[in-house]
Amino acid sequence: MSYDTGYNSNYGGGFGGGGGGFVSNTYGSDGMNNSQSGGERSISESKSRVRPVTIKQILDASQAHPDSEYSVDGVDVSTVTFVGIVRNVLNQTTNSTYRIEDGTGTIEVRKFVSADKPDGDRISGPQMGDYVRVIGELKSFFNNKRQVNGNLIRIVADYNEVIYSQLEALALHLQTLHPERQGGTGGTHQETKMAGIQPSTRSYTNENLTSLQRKVLDTLSTAVEQASNEGVNIHVISQRVGANPNTIQEACEYLSELGLIYTTIDYDHYKLT
Repeated sequence: MSYDTGYNSNYGGGFGGGGGGFVSNTYGSDGMNNSQSGGERSISESKSRVRPVTIKQILDASQAHPDSEYSVDGVDVSTVTFVGIVRNVLNQTTNSTYRIEDGTGTIEVRKFVSADKPDGDRISGPQMGDYVRVIGELKSFFNNKRQVNGNLIRIVADYNEVIYSQLEALALHLQTLHPERQGGTGGTHQETKMAGIQPSTRSYTNENLTSLQRKVLDTLSTAVEQASNEGVNIHVISQRVGANPNTIQEACEYLSELGLIYTTIDYDHYKLT
């Protein structure tokens, strides 16, 4: 696939036009709807949400000061998601660094490996030439070099997800800049599907999952801890579901592989994508 694009804007993708009708956002990111009075959301809620972006938007993200959150389209973001192709892989003792391109830019994504199975993570992990879905935290290092600490790096099996990722980022970009075009009123939650397309990370219905896996998802969706950056500890999930932690860990790892949830501060804390 050629990633050459001609859409020269802050979004950076290859999709011209007005973007009319693209109003879906299953990741729950800010800017897509006004579900609260006046469209205002709390700072903590904004930071806890996953923002679909292009790599160019990450590279262009601004900070009010070095210790502040990054801002994309005037909205503070911490956790981002995008799809790109792996151009290089560097394996080190404690982590693997992936150089990923999406047609709008290139960025390094660092993923720390499990201490108990480092080789297994790398054997089953992405290789050069693989398309991947990334969910991670936006960071900055020396000389303001941007990097993403990957909570989830999942190989993309369906090429439609590559296209969807760009469209989703464009839709959110346009709606954040032009909220008046949504056609709704403040205080009314509206969710119009994006031309019938559903993101691959949400394409698994309950019928595809076991009873335990469904209970884990239900627990995460209703847990108050979901709103925090840390997410929900597997021991908390274990208590609420009524299963032992090892079984919950296995269920969470499987759901993570599907892209339905992802790890946060460590391998014992999870959040919904």
